[in-house]
Amino acid sequence: MLSINDFNHLRLLYDQFLKMNAHIKKLVLAGDWEAVNYAIQDKEKLQRKILSFEKPHIEEIKKCPELLNFRKKLIQLESENIDLVKSLRNDIMKEISNVKLAKKILNAYEPTTNKITSTFEIKDE
Repeated sequence: MLSINDFNHLRLLYDQFLKMNAHIKKLVLAGDWEAVNYAIQDKEKLQRKILSFEKPHIEEIKKCPELLNFRKKLIQLESENIDLVKSLRNDIMKEISNVKLAKKILNAYEPTTNKITSTFEIKDE
């Protein structure tokens, strides 16, 4: 059985991870990608802390329903963030494809329009 200090410490780490996920989600939705990059680095450090603490206590954690439920909630939130980023990526890829298509269409006529001289230019010469 986990000691009360270990339980509280792990619960605190889980709570920090929960808040970090919510913070990252806000940053992603706001489009602040530089801040997202730093937040991801902080999340990875916190994740390493959690994993290193869990490793020797994994059997005790499995016996504690409260910690297991909290852990499942964290996994679900992490999965939701991943899905959010994937959907944003897909939207961006569609937009990029549309821009590439528009550019191809414009390039179909653009080179020829640069070679045409106006009748006004011909009369002035």
